[in-house]
Amino acid sequence: MTILGLLCLANLAAHPHVFVTGKIQVLSDDRGVTGIGLEWQFDRMTSVGIIADFDLDKNGVLSARELAELKKGAFDNLQYYNYFTNVSLGNKKLTVSKPKNFSAEIKRDVLIYRFTLGTSSLVGNTPINLLVSVYDDSFFTSFEMMKPQDVSLVQTRGSNQFKSRVTLRPGSSQGMAAYQASPQEAVVSIWKE
Repeated sequence: MTILGLLCLANLAAHPHVFVTGKIQVLSDDRGVTGIGLEWQFDRMTSVGIIADFDLDKNGVLSARELAELKKGAFDNLQYYNYFTNVSLGNKKLTVSKPKNFSAEIKRDVLIYRFTLGTSSLVGNTPINLLVSVYDDSFFTSFEMMKPQDVSLVQTRGSNQFKSRVTLRPGSSQGMAAYQASPQEAVVSIWKE
């Protein structure tokens, strides 16, 4: 087989099976960044499969028991992939904590996950550039993020001292094959007023 033939076969194998659109919230308190809030809306085909497995009473609403089973069976394993989320401050990769506030809902036959990953970075008078990207290195899941309005800074009550600006750009293609799309990266510049 020729090199071109092998490349074509590799390209066929590396295509997404799950499609997710999403939103990112950079969460802050009066000292700085405290976490990243994520919302993932799955494509209809993926949604139908997951809903069929976990909405046991088929009423279109996830009960507390069904939600717990969904989290255990279709979310918790994402810890091995860092929840497909990469956060850095300049060139320094930030660690994220286990997710908090996981919820899922079914809206018009589409499954939506919402959760928060904790991280921290102090904000001073000099702007910091927080870089956030969500992607799957294996290209099994395609994350369609973002439009500028899909990325926001959310400040806790009483901490409205920060300003922000969002810029979207192609992210690092580190670890991705040449034929795969480069992830998109949100650059959230944050500074004190």
